[in-house]
Amino acid sequence: MINKTECVISTGTYVNNLEELRAQLSLRTAEEAAKCGYRLVVVDGSPVEEFRRELSARGAMVYTEEEKGMGPARRQAIRIATELAGSDGAVCFIEPEKGPLVKHLDKCFEAVFSGADIVVPCRSPKSWESYPRLQRLNEPFGSYSFEIATGRGDLDMFFGPRLFNAVSADLFLKRRPGVHGGDSWGTTHYPVIEAIHLGYKVVGVLVDYIHPPEQTAFEDNPSFYIKRLDQIAQLAAGTFLYAMKLGLMEKDPDLLARFEKEFGAAK
Repeated sequence: MINKTECVISTGTYVNNLEELRAQLSLRTAEEAAKCGYRLVVVDGSPVEEFRRELSARGAMVYTEEEKGMGPARRQAIRIATELAGSDGAVCFIEPEKGPLVKHLDKCFEAVFSGADIVVPCRSPKSWESYPRLQRLNEPFGSYSFEIATGRGDLDMFFGPRLFNAVSADLFLKRRPGVHGGDSWGTTHYPVIEAIHLGYKVVGVLVDYIHPPEQTAFEDNPSFYIKRLDQIAQLAAGTFLYAMKLGLMEKDPDLLARFEKEFGAAK
């Protein structure tokens, strides 16, 4: 059995009103964390005070965003959660709409306390069935780019949640200017690449997470397709470039020049 006083979940939120879907799903995540006995740290940048009050009423520890942006908010939440968990504890980062994952986190935390430095929850076939078709098609492509770059084909890298110990937390608090999506989607992506480079123990844990059907319906439209394609393009390119920078991949001048032309120079 894990000691949940040493486990803290963290997330970042931004909503425009209390009625929007992400706000409602975030409140459900807070409820699920409380139900499962986990502390939840939320860093919020919303202009909606009522949303923060509702999160607090459901047991979340809510902090105001210190610096605007997805990356800064995520790092702030992870920093606070790491301090609360302590040097022997473990932290989970989760997107705020993924409340149904919380009940599966026990075995993921167990893997950290059993010696893993970083745990990447991996979606089961049952889980994949609950997603919009585009994500079922393009996210395996993204994970394959990660396999090419790092040799790790066992990690579901485009499933956002991550769990890690206090030592690995430093990687998630690091800024990576110039890396594609490094201060947005890449905030929890590139630390795993660096961990593999450093020889940290990174493991995948299979989970039967079921995506909220309301979220699946909401994202099953062309505007979200474009967003997902942009995410894959940025992170796939960034994965190769960052792996080359660290020495996990041999530098390819032609590939580097092509990426620079299409995505901008990597620093």
